[in-house]
Amino acid sequence: MKPAHAVLALAASQVVGIALTERHRRRKLTVAMESMHQDSIARLMEQPLQLADQKPTGMTAEEFQTAIQANLALSLLHVKFRVGLLDLVSLRTQAEVAMRRRGVRLYWQHFAKLREQEASDRLDDKFNEVFRCEFDFCQDVEAARSDTAA
Repeated sequence: MKPAHAVLALAASQVVGIALTERHRRRKLTVAMESMHQDSIARLMEQPLQLADQKPTGMTAEEFQTAIQANLALSLLHVKFRVGLLDLVSLRTQAEVAMRRRGVRLYWQHFAKLREQEASDRLDDKFNEVFRCEFDFCQDVEAARSDTAA
C-alpha cells in the first residue's frame, strides 16, 4: 500500500469516527432534553394559573389540559423515533394506537401546524407525516361514521 493511500484510509476512518461520535452526542442531548421537557410539562400541569395563561384562544381549559397530556406521549414517541428506538413501521403502529385517543387527536388538530413549522430535519418531517396521515385517516373514519349514522 502506498503511503498516500494509507493516509487517505486513516483520514477516512477518522472522519467516520467523528461523525459517529457527533451522532451519539446528539442522541444523548435529545434524550436529556426530553427529560427536561417532560418535567416542564408536569410542572405546568400542577400550576393552573400558568396553564390558563398558555391556553390558546379557541380551546377550553379542559381541552388544553387534555392536549398537554397528549403532548407528553407524543413527545416521548418523537424522541424514541429520533434516537432510533422506533423504526418507521413501529412509529406507524404507535401513531395508529395514539390517534385512537381523543386527546391526541385534539392535540394534533390544534398543534400540528406548529409542529410542522418547528420541524428542523427529515426525521421531524417524517414523524409529522406519519402522524398527519394517521390523523387524516381518523378524520375520514369519523366522517364515514357520521354519514352512516345520518
